[in-house]
Amino acid sequence: MLEALERGLKGGKWFCLIDKVSASTTLQLAWEGVKSNGGSAGVDGISVQRFTKDCQNRLLAVSEHL
Repeated sequence: MLEALERGLKGGKWFCLIDKVSASTTLQLAWEGVKSNGGSAGVDGISVQRFTKDCQNRLLAVSEHL
């Protein structure tokens, strides 16, 4: 997404964001942000500590659900 912004977009508009949101690099960066700021449990009740134990599989599940 950032690369596309730097290169410019055809017509200057996004047509689809789901592939950018669900990309493994985007989810990994988001997870690192949550973990670093001591985020709290989400609607599913899974704490940061619990998510950490199996974060790669959980991030994959998030991507698949998206």
